[in-house]
Amino acid sequence: MRETNKPQIEVNTTANEALELIINTKPVSRFVTTVLLILTIMTFSLPILIGGAIISSGSGIRLGIIIAFGLFILLGVFLYRAYFWNAYGREVFVFKPNSVKYYCDYKRFQDRKVELEGDISYFVQKVGEEEREDKTLDSEDLTVLVRLGFLIVDSEFSFDSQIDVPETLIRSVMEEVEEKFGYLESTIVDLED
Repeated sequence: MRETNKPQIEVNTTANEALELIINTKPVSRFVTTVLLILTIMTFSLPILIGGAIISSGSGIRLGIIIAFGLFILLGVFLYRAYFWNAYGREVFVFKPNSVKYYCDYKRFQDRKVELEGDISYFVQKVGEEEREDKTLDSEDLTVLVRLGFLIVDSEFSFDSQIDVPETLIRSVMEEVEEKFGYLESTIVDLED
């Protein structure tokens, strides 16, 4: 199981001088991940046990049973992905001059691989606010949550992250990316309006 004290954002420099931004999912309760794991195991094992019982009884396999098994397997794959996303999920952005590589890392596999090349700009989408955990007398009570996105200038293609993070963290990382690679910020998109 993932460490609960892991930082939400990590920034690393790779061997080929690329900058890697990792956004970790917020830790989910152990109860939720345990329930997902049990449901995943059940959806994969139930068709095997029922199929074995049907074959041993000698009644033969019918089309409806094959369709039901297929549906159980699809549900199992969905629950398997949900378990690994909630337990170990993170989004990875790799910045290089004139390119951004993005993928979702589920620990056991990767998904949503996207690579942009060309004149790239980024945008920050405001998605909401949450109460601050580290309230002090002189700080604001709310933290602005945002999602980071990228687009190719003069193109309609864009993508954005799925994990909400505090705006101050993203802004500090993107200032470093702007300095190192020259990416420019496009207009700020507010999803609440």
